[in-house]
Amino acid sequence: MWQFCEINVKFYFEIVKKYLVVMLINVRFITFFNYLKWYFYYDSNVFKIFAQGGGIILKGMNLLKTLIGGLAAYELLSLMKGGNKTVLRPPGAAEEDEFLALCVRCGKCNQACPYDSIKMGTEAHGFGLGTPFIEARENPCRLCEDFPCVEVCPTTALSGINQVEDVQMGTAIIDPEHCIAYEGMRCEVCYRECPLIDEAIKLDIYLKPGDDIHAVFAPIIDVDKCVGCGICEQRCVVDNPVAIRVKPREVRGLF
Repeated sequence: MWQFCEINVKFYFEIVKKYLVVMLINVRFITFFNYLKWYFYYDSNVFKIFAQGGGIILKGMNLLKTLIGGLAAYELLSLMKGGNKTVLRPPGAAEEDEFLALCVRCGKCNQACPYDSIKMGTEAHGFGLGTPFIEARENPCRLCEDFPCVEVCPTTALSGINQVEDVQMGTAIIDPEHCIAYEGMRCEVCYRECPLIDEAIKLDIYLKPGDDIHAVFAPIIDVDKCVGCGICEQRCVVDNPVAIRVKPREVRGLF
């Protein structure tokens, strides 16, 4: 329990820190230029020389404040965009922008996952700090029958999952150049381990080019059936690079 409290504290601390940095920049710039206004006004010699120019500077203060405000807004938008890093969300996750707004960073989905597949975002995820995600190569989603992560979500950040077919986490993509099955070696690991065998992953069997004896058992992905659980990626026997990866669903929204 305490680790999730720590996650939430870190999350809000990072946001407050961003605001404080922006505010500090504003204060320093505004204080500096307020000093310039005082200097031009009270120093008679400088005022005589820069009487007209001083007016331009004073008029430019509003523009400067607008620019500083724009920089502050840009900094905050950059922080928000950081949360839109392409990550694999748990089953039932809402569209990314909506998900970031709905998720309260409670960590209940993390606690409920019986396989410890769900991790919580770090400061590198921007506003995604404290939100759940899955690293398929390390520990994929096992598509639990009762989807406990969805059941315990106190908001609708994770919702709408009644069966495996409802899940839309992403889509597996095979790299034929590194898949040993495409080179003629019998593998079938991703195919056999897929929870939707012969649906999400099928085998395309054909004679090896230039060889009338041996066949190629090439796995192919049905993008309409694949739910993006990542089990195939975790089980792949090829490494650096792995021959099959799950591409998280496309991020659509403001950013």
